[in-house]
Amino acid sequence: MRKRAYLMGREMTWSQVAHLYVASFHKARQSRIGRGMKRYSIRNLEQDWLTLPAVRLDHFKRLSDRTGILQHATFSLPNFSEGYCTDDNARALLLTVLLEETGDDTPELQGLASAYAAFVNYAFDPDQKQFRNFMSFDRRWLEKTGSDDAQGRALWALGACVGRSRRRSLQMWAAQLFDRALPASANISNA
Repeated sequence: MRKRAYLMGREMTWSQVAHLYVASFHKARQSRIGRGMKRYSIRNLEQDWLTLPAVRLDHFKRLSDRTGILQHATFSLPNFSEGYCTDDNARALLLTVLLEETGDDTPELQGLASAYAAFVNYAFDPDQKQFRNFMSFDRRWLEKTGSDDAQGRALWALGACVGRSRRRSLQMWAAQLFDRALPASANISNA
């Protein structure tokens, strides 16, 4: 019994298993020779960019009001208890600028962009020379200065407004605020 177990175990060594795999692959390959192979073709966005789905901004609009974009939702309902934050309004502003570039610049989208820009503008504390981040739904700031993330995202959105928007008034506002906020970015940590 011991000898039979030993001999059976010898068939399961790594080198034996490797030979069995090679034999299996060889058999599979041989079975395909002579049969026409069907080629699979996947079209990439560069080849088929016109079939992208239409942009739907329903939820984006649902989370937005005259103050800006709310920070969170519970399923499809805006979560008022979480309030607003600068980094989300900066992201929303950036999205409106990118949509403007694609030609999806409607009056409604311009109105949203103005609300997000106004939020970012109001978030800037001229005394601290930094952006606050969290604002409650009743429009109270919840801290003196925001996170490094909020500073970086606000500057990113402002830079995008300057460099990408065709709306001259948005460019001028963003350039002015960017110049005022940039010096404090030297204090942003790498962590």
